[in-house]
Amino acid sequence: MTNYEFFKQAERVEVLAHRLYETLAAHESTPPGVRELFLGLAAEEQEHGRRIQLLAAALRGSAWANQLVTQAAAGIQAAANEYQAFLAEASTQRRPGDLMGILDRLVKLEERLSHVHAEELARGAGPTTARLFESMAKQDRRHQKLLEGLRKG
Repeated sequence: MTNYEFFKQAERVEVLAHRLYETLAAHESTPPGVRELFLGLAAEEQEHGRRIQLLAAALRGSAWANQLVTQAAAGIQAAANEYQAFLAEASTQRRPGDLMGILDRLVKLEERLSHVHAEELARGAGPTTARLFESMAKQDRRHQKLLEGLRKG
């Protein structure tokens, strides 16, 4: 896998997260306050995708260690699979399942993505790349806390 392919895969996760939050926000049974939060999170995930696009373009000729790319790609692919499955469920249901169950799944997804960004992508990357993924991990943790706050009421 080339670095460019790897970054395209990382961007795909952000696109899936964006689409998932937008889909959940569009459900008629989503409460207005939750809808606004989901739309805000969707916008942030979309921005993550744009930042990864810019990084991919800037680093097109550089190389990461093959071992790092292989390890990080596995984490990215697992996250993509989880988001894709959740998005497929949310897209085919007229009304989503219970809100607490949805929030639980979203918290776990944000926690997983934070780990991938901070532990797998930032580690071993150059300073610019590491800062980007550390920043994204920080936002993922903030998303997680916002979603946990909704669970607690």
